[in-house]
Amino acid sequence: MTDQPKNEGEIAPASLERETLQKIEKLKDIINQCHLDFLSEREFDHELTEMIQAANRIFLSENAKRIRAIIPLLIAEEGFCEIESVKRYAVLIELLHFSSLVHDDVIDEGTVRRNQPSLNALYPNADAVLIGDHFICESIEYALRTRNNTAVIAVSVDAVKKLITGILMEQRLAAGPFDFETYRKMAEMKTGCLFGLSFGLPFIGTPLCPLGIRTGTKFGLLFQIYDDYLDRSEDHAAYNIYRAMSPQAISEKCHDIFNELAEDCRKLGVLATLRQVLVYLKTHGYFLDIELP
Repeated sequence: MTDQPKNEGEIAPASLERETLQKIEKLKDIINQCHLDFLSEREFDHELTEMIQAANRIFLSENAKRIRAIIPLLIAEEGFCEIESVKRYAVLIELLHFSSLVHDDVIDEGTVRRNQPSLNALYPNADAVLIGDHFICESIEYALRTRNNTAVIAVSVDAVKKLITGILMEQRLAAGPFDFETYRKMAEMKTGCLFGLSFGLPFIGTPLCPLGIRTGTKFGLLFQIYDDYLDRSEDHAAYNIYRAMSPQAISEKCHDIFNELAEDCRKLGVLATLRQVLVYLKTHGYFLDIELP
């Protein structure tokens, strides 16, 4: 990842890339429709209506990658789980992710999210935080409608606790030097926790669920590193890994972790899902130096 040469990203045949991207756009539409269907059943207090509408404009933005929600749907297509339940898992994960984005914008004083004014740019910080909390509650209510709902809620609550811990760790990394293992722990908690749900929830109630969560956690670590790579010139945060290590050293770490990830996906039987996810993310600048497994 020293420079992520563009030609190395052109590994997938053009037909595979085209078919994969078309499929993923359809999956994104399914996720959005499931969310809209859920909203249509809800009755919000009039005090919340305006803020909920503003939040949903951000949530439904075409700029959303939806990668956390797409993964379980791709796994379902491989026949491991029932599609209707997995649709609910996908929206649940996306609701949790969105709540974290709302809170991130408050912490980072961000004013734009997905080409829309962020909630904290439209309303006082306290209101934005509370709307983020509201979406966490919505996600739990959504989880109640799933199969194995007790187990689903248990792993989701655990993921949220890890997310919070990871965000706190991230703030502390900015205070001074840190090594890769410290960064890894932060990234696995902050970013890996929800990807853990993406790979784990399709296997909920089976012995493969813990492996799915661990697999997603590794994927989330890699996703965070590549996110740091894309932000390295604009991101002035001291906790960007590219401010702590050389690109060559990071690249070596990434390839080692990716090999572990690919092996875990083989054990889960979701290597085809990983390939499709990589094809999609390469179009967004991620994993350009990684060959498809």
